Amino acid sequence: MKARGPIKGDTWIKTACQGPTSLLLPDIHPTACWSFEGSEAQLGVLLQKPAFIRNVSIGHLSRAAFNTAPRDLTVWGVVDGPENELRFARSSKIIKKLRAELDIKTEPPMFNSLLVPLASVHFDIRYGNLIQMFAVFSEIAEAGMDFGIVIFQVHSNYGSDHTELYHVGIYGDFIQL
Repeated sequence: MKARGPIKGDTWIKTACQGPTSLLLPDIHPTACWSFEGSEAQLGVLLQKPAFIRNVSIGHLSRAAFNTAPRDLTVWGVVDGPENELRFARSSKIIKKLRAELDIKTEPPMFNSLLVPLASVHFDIRYGNLIQMFAVFSEIAEAGMDFGIVIFQVHSNYGSDHTELYHVGIYGDFIQL
């Protein structure tokens, strides 16, 4: 199946990949990927309901094609609702500190939203697992904020002119509504 994926404005790349929705599948296989031109992109995930997020995961298919793997990413949570906005305000010094410590050169996505950095990810293609798990910053987990939208912001890859992402995962506990 041919698929297209949005890339930086109006640029698209055709691949054998199924597109971004395939990233949420539990397994990794060659056509379950999102391929985009260049090394920078953003992927938003809308959860079924808000959750207290503890970990995120990233996956790539093969160490043989390592240059197309994402390398550095920032994972963001979109703050929504009055209770979370209050928690955000109480944690603003911590959040500003975390943002300052992030070693990224691009601005966070969605400038009109309150965003919390959940994790700074370095996907190491030399590591044995094709799916790698990363903890949310402990300061954010302890702040008690729940998130319904999570954004994976890819900053770099391992040197290819395009990037392929095969899996993203979000782990935690759904809030009781």
